[in-house]
Amino acid sequence: MLQDLAFGHLDNHYEDHAPKKGDIVLCMQGNGIMVARDRLDALTLPLYEQVQDWCADWQHWDDQPFRYVFTLQEVRYFLWMGQAGQPGDAAFAYEPAATLRQVVSKTVCFAAMTGWHLFCWYRDARCSFS
Repeated sequence: MLQDLAFGHLDNHYEDHAPKKGDIVLCMQGNGIMVARDRLDALTLPLYEQVQDWCADWQHWDDQPFRYVFTLQEVRYFLWMGQAGQPGDAAFAYEPAATLRQVVSKTVCFAAMTGWHLFCWYRDARCSFS
């Protein structure tokens, strides 16, 4: 099955979780995903505690800036629900989603791309009901 990947199990059923220390937050800006890339081309995604320190001035779409989206390899992933701002760590930068396909960090790449598609859906499906 698709959810049983070579590198772990993807669980994307809806749950109303609040983020906690050690959870990953997928942050998007324009067409980019926030990642850190080391000298071996391995990717790292920001942790909740990092984003929580950085996001004081970031804009978000509704009253809940973090939305749980899935668990992969027992790690919970959240989306920053809006256009994220600048990271507070120079190791992190926004990279276009298309550049993340050929990296050594297949699990991170899969999580980032899955998060990118969910972010685009949430961004494009937003509407206000009066």
